[in-house]
Amino acid sequence: MIESWLRRRHETRTLRRFLKQNIDAILDDTLPEVPANSENQSRKVCNFCHHKKKPVTDLSVPPANITCIWNIVKCSKVLAVYVTAGSVCWSLINRSNYEVIAWEYYGINYNNGKKLQITDIMNVVWKVVQDLPTADVFVMKAEATTLRASGSDPNNPKVIAVNLQMSQMVAMIVALLNARAHAERNGAFEDDTQNENTFNQRVYFLRPTLPFRLFNTLVGNERVSTDQTVETLFYEYSTVSKNNEHAYIPQEMQAHFRARNELQKDMLGHCLFLALTFMDVCIYKNQNSINKLSQMGRE
Repeated sequence: MIESWLRRRHETRTLRRFLKQNIDAILDDTLPEVPANSENQSRKVCNFCHHKKKPVTDLSVPPANITCIWNIVKCSKVLAVYVTAGSVCWSLINRSNYEVIAWEYYGINYNNGKKLQITDIMNVVWKVVQDLPTADVFVMKAEATTLRASGSDPNNPKVIAVNLQMSQMVAMIVALLNARAHAERNGAFEDDTQNENTFNQRVYFLRPTLPFRLFNTLVGNERVSTDQTVETLFYEYSTVSKNNEHAYIPQEMQAHFRARNELQKDMLGHCLFLALTFMDVCIYKNQNSINKLSQMGRE
């Protein structure tokens, strides 16, 4: 099979297209010796075969289907918390009927642009967490592991300061949410064999690109406004799905969204997409969503 492509590679068919059309035969057959001057082609073949058969990797941290299986199996409500430098949004999902039952925006006041000190950040986070509804499982977007900026000026001090403040805020929210969940836990939700002093992670971090890819809110590497996509979902998700194939967004939630300004709508949209992605992929195991993410990740 590979020798056939090597003989015909002057045609318009690319190696990727050839492999997609003949991958099963290639995997079932013994790979022939590839000429020494075709080392690059052989490497492409091996890489393609490896990724073609590679299982979907864990989409959340900790892995939602392994590490905290009790949380996923027993949960009845899931709360997505979307944090930015200027706001915190949350979306509460009822697992039993896949309904959005809370969807809120909280703006952060910077006191005339002054930098927030660590105690100021703690005060903001404390107020936010007090407003957050109770849930069994929480999901947030995974943040960057570095404070450096992206682009041509990675050491921009202003961007680094914002990223530092963001990381501090996220860490505080995670700590308080886990502490609250630990205090509220009961035997009906936890594994009966678990010691009460054992820490049980309730906050999951979803890859930030997954909602963009699932709901097509990226143009190249640039994010686009979520407003139009959310309006489309309102039309498609106006009824309850019998098999939890899609979410149900009540009319009052839709009206609440439309009453916001453009920036608030955008942040609420990202929060909703984060929640729906986690529900589809990690809770309901929606195969269509998983296949879409897997296929896009391999292209």
